[in-house]
Amino acid sequence: MFSHDQALSGKETIEYIQLDDWVLLVLLSAIALSSTVWTSFQFLLQRHLYQLVAIAFVAGIAKVFGGILAQRWGWRRYTIVSLTMAAVLLLFYPPNYLTLILGLALLQSSIPVTLAATAKIMPQQPATATGFALGLAIIVGGIPVMGGLSQLAGIPAVSALIVMVSALSLWWVLKSKIMLSR
Repeated sequence: MFSHDQALSGKETIEYIQLDDWVLLVLLSAIALSSTVWTSFQFLLQRHLYQLVAIAFVAGIAKVFGGILAQRWGWRRYTIVSLTMAAVLLLFYPPNYLTLILGLALLQSSIPVTLAATAKIMPQQPATATGFALGLAIIVGGIPVMGGLSQLAGIPAVSALIVMVSALSLWWVLKSKIMLSR
């Protein structure tokens, strides 16, 4: 026989699961938005091999240091600061490729947090969570590029806006009760 507390617990569990779904959807959307920006610049720079190699190299390093710094400073603080800085740098990149490279590196430095957050939302299915983050969200993020919108996403103001929307989405995700309780 269930007590009153257990009955409330059941209702709270349903609400918690529904919140989990929303948090996961917003998180995957933020990853998809970041992926749109990243993929757009990869597509736009396809004829500039040295810049592409530099961006890929710096992005790999940024992911390592992004994970370390996020662990030290806090996931939310690091993610918001790095994505805000990325947006500012992307806003002012032309004609300086250094600001583009640094902006995209900061964008990529948030990846460890998004992967860890996805796994935290789905603790019983961390491999599936990672698949959602690295598969589904990235595919969705590539759709605008494949649809011919890479030129639009490569406009400095547009790419900065997309990154800020991603940052705000991640801010909400990382402050959610789901993230704070696990």
